[in-house]
Amino acid sequence: MSEKCTHGVIFDTLCAWCGKDLGPLKSTVAFPHSRSITFSETEVKNVVNDHVAHMIKSKKLSLLIHMEQVILDAINVLYLPKMENTELGENEFIVDVNTKFKVVLRPYLKEFLESLHDKFEMTLFTLNSHEFAAKILEKIDPQNKYFNTRIMAPNSMIERNISKMYYDSSHLMVILDVSSQNWKDVNGFPVEGFIEVSPFVAFGETPRAPHFPILPPKYSDYFEKKNDKVLTSLSTMLLKIYDEFFNHPGEALLDALQNVNGSILENCRICISETLCPFDHHYFMLLNKYLSKLGASFNEKYDPSITHVIADSDCALVKEAQEYNGVHIISFDWLIESCTNYCRCDEKNYSIPGIVSPTQGQKEIEIPASDKELSSSEFERMLNDDSNQETTSSDDDEEESDDRAQETFEIEK
Repeated sequence: MSEKCTHGVIFDTLCAWCGKDLGPLKSTVAFPHSRSITFSETEVKNVVNDHVAHMIKSKKLSLLIHMEQVILDAINVLYLPKMENTELGENEFIVDVNTKFKVVLRPYLKEFLESLHDKFEMTLFTLNSHEFAAKILEKIDPQNKYFNTRIMAPNSMIERNISKMYYDSSHLMVILDVSSQNWKDVNGFPVEGFIEVSPFVAFGETPRAPHFPILPPKYSDYFEKKNDKVLTSLSTMLLKIYDEFFNHPGEALLDALQNVNGSILENCRICISETLCPFDHHYFMLLNKYLSKLGASFNEKYDPSITHVIADSDCALVKEAQEYNGVHIISFDWLIESCTNYCRCDEKNYSIPGIVSPTQGQKEIEIPASDKELSSSEFERMLNDDSNQETTSSDDDEEESDDRAQETFEIEK
């Protein structure tokens, strides 16, 4: 008697193993690079294990890249002025999928892909159609060198949910997107192996382009004006994550990502002038949450631990900082470019005209205890304090024990 087929792989509605028409199925997982192939949950586990083993053996990580506003920007040509509709510059082209779109590639995209393809298995994610993404790959990867036709589109993965993928993101995947809020893991929690990328805006700010989390209203059009070098810096960061992961066997990819990410602005304690960014508690909470991932901390008010004051003029906050020695007084551009370039930019290039930076005041910055390395004498003192506390605690416990014994004795009597 033949063994019953488990229908592990389904093509459309047909089992690829036995040929049975299974009809519409809800409990299968879509194969991310195809619109027709799905797996049973059992087969997914087998594929996950095999794929993870293959990736580790070949020393590769997975990199999921959200196409829109990470590596390009696109717009329906009907929304463009007629002259701009027909003129194409470098790294610009038209994609025709029933509707014509003008596409502008992010600067340094080719160099970015070339630097990573030996170490990362790259997959393109898009909120547009699979056909649209395929047309893009024909332009940016005609030899299938970088993506090898790996595309995730709404018709192959309805939700941005890692559980829909055929491999486990927590092991080997880094995700690049302009917003993390829609990415979930298998338990419905926000994905942790994630790098938030500043949006590439080629056609002006639109409702579909979320603001980068550190931008105050005064800087809302910042990314439309600046020379974009994000992919160059992002490539360097990803290679650091790769080295950190494979040079430390047993370390989780998430730990490698956090170690690299957390060193970008390590021990920077930042305060922003209200003349530049009026007090907004909600915005400050978002800013602090964002900066903490980069190793920095944010204070709403000045205190002696501040190392960086961000301002645009000689305001009260600047005067307070000038009482201290070594405080960097810089423009908001320093913070944005340090975050978007994934490295601490040189503060001297962001000084404010007429203001000396770093400051030369009489007071010294007070480094929080958590940032200091303990001297041997301090460490010994802490041990003695702990020992004394343990002794006191032990004596108290003995007294309590004696009291309880006495109470028990009296009750028994």
